[in-house]
Amino acid sequence: MATNRTKSRHGFRYHLFPSGGSIVFLALWLNCVLADTVPGVAQHTQWNKANIHGHSIYYAVRGGGPELVFLHGGGDSGERSFVHQLDVFSEHHHIVAPDQVGQGRTPDVPGPLSYTAMMEDTAELLRVLKLRHVDVVGFSDGGILALMLAVRHPELVRRVVVSGVNIFPEGLRPDDLEELRATEIPTPTTIDEKLTHLWLTSPTEVELNLGLLARISQPVLVISGDRDAITLEHTLKIFHALPNAELCVLPGTDHATFSGRSEWLNPIVSTFLDRVRSTALAAPES
Repeated sequence: MATNRTKSRHGFRYHLFPSGGSIVFLALWLNCVLADTVPGVAQHTQWNKANIHGHSIYYAVRGGGPELVFLHGGGDSGERSFVHQLDVFSEHHHIVAPDQVGQGRTPDVPGPLSYTAMMEDTAELLRVLKLRHVDVVGFSDGGILALMLAVRHPELVRRVVVSGVNIFPEGLRPDDLEELRATEIPTPTTIDEKLTHLWLTSPTEVELNLGLLARISQPVLVISGDRDAITLEHTLKIFHALPNAELCVLPGTDHATFSGRSEWLNPIVSTFLDRVRSTALAAPES
């Protein structure tokens, strides 16, 4: 769903639950601060434009190192959704952060918004940039796209981090759904109207379902605030459906995990990416 354009979709323990393994409670009052990356010299962001499926997609690039793709929340942009991550992660990663159609710097196109279309735009952009086996971090709508990429284009995705995602509209809190229904119009034309329609109708069962999640073999870190716009019950369904997942629930936190809890979340995400990379490098070749 959305970022600060919507109502409420947006502590002091972290919980990491490895799927199929023992429960590990991380008390991060101290080591979260100690583990956080201290930013050095800020990397310069370069903006580029690519022609994707007949329309323009603007994307930001910065930093150097392993490829890391940031996918923003609905109605937002990579710069705003990850304002507290870009400086930190660009020190050790080459970041690519596209703006989806009608959002950020990318102009809108005729017709409704579609998760499938945005996912295919993202996949084609990665192919144009000759990027494969990238790490993908997705917030809200961007997390939905990240899961869809992992299902439909597994050759492009190495590991996934998602926060505040739902696989059908009823995963949203009932009061948020009621607010969206109250503002929906029959023929959406503006990007806000299109987003409202998208959130009330998607993801569809064809786009994402528990069976499709079960096909994702890549490691996935599933993040949620305990006061998220996505119900915790729905997040747990997603976590349990993924074969190789870990769960991080941030106490006292709403939907805005990346922007509101960056001092906690940045070291958790960094540890997940580094640990999985180290494990993959240490594994013997078959």
